[in-house]
Amino acid sequence: MSALRINAPLVVAELFETEVVVIHLERGTYYSLTGAACQVWALLGGGLDAEALVRSLGALGADWAGAAGDLHAFIEELLAEELVRLEAPAPAASIAAPQPAPYQAPRLEKFTDMEELIALDPVHDVAANEGWPLRTPVGPETR
Repeated sequence: MSALRINAPLVVAELFETEVVVIHLERGTYYSLTGAACQVWALLGGGLDAEALVRSLGALGADWAGAAGDLHAFIEELLAEELVRLEAPAPAASIAAPQPAPYQAPRLEKFTDMEELIALDPVHDVAANEGWPLRTPVGPETR
């Protein structure tokens, strides 16, 4: 089985109290992850495959027992958005257990309103004939 990993360095994230904000730097899209998505994100990087991750979350309480379908669908969303990637399994890292919380379905909201601004790289995107910052077109036609 393949381990789930955050797609770093292309993806960065910050955990707040009830939300994880994730930015895909290459695409310029950002995401709000809420509900059980916070607990999923906290376990990424621990060397777990999807099944082990879902089993770990199932231990959080009785209301998590029926959540496997939601959690697998959410993991598929993360993979489709290239926020996580599959890697060869490595020795499991020491990870903190997610904080117990009542189950709320994982939710991923995608925002594209700042794609162009986020995709700017002011340190590297400089051209002598075009100045700074060099704007690289973003959008479906450039992917």
